[in-house]
Amino acid sequence: MATSMSCILSFLVILMYVLPSESSAVSDPCVSHERIHKGKYRGTKCNYRLGKAVNDRYIKDSMWYIAVGSNGPLSMPTFPVNVDECSTKLPIWMNGTHPDTGVTVNRTACMTGPTMKCQEEYKIQVKNCSAFNVYKLQKTTGLEMAYCFGKKRENVPCPPTD
Repeated sequence: MATSMSCILSFLVILMYVLPSESSAVSDPCVSHERIHKGKYRGTKCNYRLGKAVNDRYIKDSMWYIAVGSNGPLSMPTFPVNVDECSTKLPIWMNGTHPDTGVTVNRTACMTGPTMKCQEEYKIQVKNCSAFNVYKLQKTTGLEMAYCFGKKRENVPCPPTD
C-alpha cells in the first residue's frame, strides 16, 4: 500500500512539472493585462487642457497595462517630453530602452516638472510581447500626472476630445 501511494505521489509531482499550469498563462503579462484608460490621448502631440487632464493617481500598482491608440499598441517614449504634453500637466516618460522580445526589465520612469526633465522617479517594469509592450506602472503621487505613450516622430495628432 505504501509503495502504491508513493508511486501515485511521484506521478502527480511529475505531472505538475510536465503539464502547463493555468496560473502560468494567467500570470504572463502578455496574456493578462488591462488597457490603460484614455490610451489614444496620451501621445506627445496631445496638449494639456484645463479640466481635461489625464491622471494616473488611481492606477493599480500590481497590474500590467497596455496602451492602445487609434492605430494599435503604443510604446512609452524613451526621451524627455515637455510639460503640458500627453494630455496632462506633468507627463511621465521612460528613461531607458525597451527590452528585446520576451524579456522583462526594470526601468525608471521620469516625471517632467517645471524646472527638471526628471523631477520625480517611478520604478516600472516593461515586457516586450513581440507585437506590443506591456508596462507594470506605479500610481502617480498627484493629480494632473500621467504616463505618456506614442512617439513624437510618429507625428500622430491627438484625436478630438470626448
